[in-house]
Amino acid sequence: MPEKITTCKIAFADEDFKLLIQPDKLSAILDTKEQREVFHEDIEIKYFVEGSATLLIGSTPYTVSAGDIVVINPYEFHSTLRFGKDVGKYHLFIISLDFLDEGNGIGLGLRGLLFGGLVRFQTLIRQDARITDLLLRAVAEHRQNLPYRKAILRGLMLELFGLLLREYTDSGEARLAESDNFKHFRTVEPAIRRIRDGYSDKLTTDELASLCSITKSHFCRVFRLVTGMTATDYLTRYRLHIAD
Repeated sequence: MPEKITTCKIAFADEDFKLLIQPDKLSAILDTKEQREVFHEDIEIKYFVEGSATLLIGSTPYTVSAGDIVVINPYEFHSTLRFGKDVGKYHLFIISLDFLDEGNGIGLGLRGLLFGGLVRFQTLIRQDARITDLLLRAVAEHRQNLPYRKAILRGLMLELFGLLLREYTDSGEARLAESDNFKHFRTVEPAIRRIRDGYSDKLTTDELASLCSITKSHFCRVFRLVTGMTATDYLTRYRLHIAD
């Protein structure tokens, strides 16, 4: 069982285009003393193209092989437990919750759906030809780096998540009990929303804790657990992001 739990902040190459694609990654297990479970706000998808691996998502192990697709919801702990004789190779996709709501006039409202407890994406999808095709086309587009690449990738992701929402969701409330960290997020979500909506205001830790109806010390502890930083640091980084 992993010994460390770590908040992971995804570093997108382009902060105005928060889609990360990394083809042909190998499943890796860190040294036992350093082995970690990680979690982050962004949605992570792994499409396995070779070999096999056993992943721990939340408290459930999943054994996956070539052709399988794994969807990791926001704030779900995940790690690789082991792999088979042939090490699992996969294409990695990490998508910001706001990526499909920015500047396209359509918007899927993923943040509201997922954080409102309305839906959670199904974790394991086996051998779906339509979703596989979209993921492989996205990898090809990423590799070619041709003009209008971003527009095409955004369109592929819109279609992908439209299919996921239509056919591969579980009841959000049924999944919440499995994720203690999602409960932590729900605790401080009013503060995160206040920061995003009022980043130019003069905000204090006392005010943010009050919005969450918890003590200041409890707020500071939970906020750091969820985001990996203090509320002040989170506010500063968000202001810098908006300024860019």
